[in-house]
Amino acid sequence: MESTIDQGKPGGFRFGRAAAVVALLLFLVIAGLAAFLAFTDLGRFKEPITQYASELLGRELRIEGELSLRLGADIRLVAKKVTLANAEWSDDTPMLDLGELAITIRAASLVSGPVQIEDLDLRDARILIASDDAGQSNWALGAGEPAPRDETSTLEPPVFVKKLSAHNIGIRIAGPKLEQPIEVLISEFLHEVRGERLISKISGVVNNETVSYTHLTLP
Repeated sequence: MESTIDQGKPGGFRFGRAAAVVALLLFLVIAGLAAFLAFTDLGRFKEPITQYASELLGRELRIEGELSLRLGADIRLVAKKVTLANAEWSDDTPMLDLGELAITIRAASLVSGPVQIEDLDLRDARILIASDDAGQSNWALGAGEPAPRDETSTLEPPVFVKKLSAHNIGIRIAGPKLEQPIEVLISEFLHEVRGERLISKISGVVNNETVSYTHLTLP
């Protein structure tokens, strides 16, 4: 037997109104969730986030300052006062002490690939690069052996960085093969793609020697 719903009858009207109410509620829930995520302060979630990251990296990651996320056509993440513990065989100084990290990613690129970083800015960082007698680097992160390389995979870069900037970055390089540590202080660093132009410049000090470099690539 064929049955129909007559919109002119009370029963049919109630069915249509119920569907409209459900659709409206779903829309409000989705819109509310999007608004929450778009401007949420991730500070309340710092503990599970840092715990997961620490397990993934094999080192303790701590975020003492702001942690926020903004969603939209671009995704922007800001983290302040970030430290990453050093390897057990090295000293107690964190291998990374970062004042501020701000990164903006084109949202659509997370689906289409390669991942496009619109802007990556680092400020007030101290980085320690060290190796032990066996040549192992303190930046060998994670647990287990690295996955075997797929020789059939394409050579397309997984990440494209449109703009990378850094300010007040101190780097110390130490190891048994060096007569003395190399001390680097980067006052300013910029690597940016502007249309068809590529701009690179850096200024700072390496073991008390001033260094300055600027390069401009024209189409």
